[in-house]
Amino acid sequence: MLANMSIEVVLLTVKAGAEAQFLEVFRNQVVDLFHRGGAGNITLYRSQMAPNQFVKTGEWKSREARLTDFVGSPLYPQFLALMGPFLDGPPSLDDYDVAYAD
Repeated sequence: MLANMSIEVVLLTVKAGAEAQFLEVFRNQVVDLFHRGGAGNITLYRSQMAPNQFVKTGEWKSREARLTDFVGSPLYPQFLALMGPFLDGPPSLDDYDVAYAD
């Protein structure tokens, strides 16, 4: 875990029936884009109650680094093109500071 990092938390709803393909594209292509943009420790959680609901977390040096090094780079349009077809509505995103870790 990076000291003084920013944790990006994204809530995603994937189109019903597209979950397996979404996971394949996420694992095989999207994670690489995040790492090339400066993210560390990408984790994707899947809801036990609603299998098309996901939570993605990623560690960034700072919110500003995420916005500059990823969102402001040519990697971001590639990311949108890969993820867009699977999403059922816009994701919810926020950046968090670590308040406590054990």
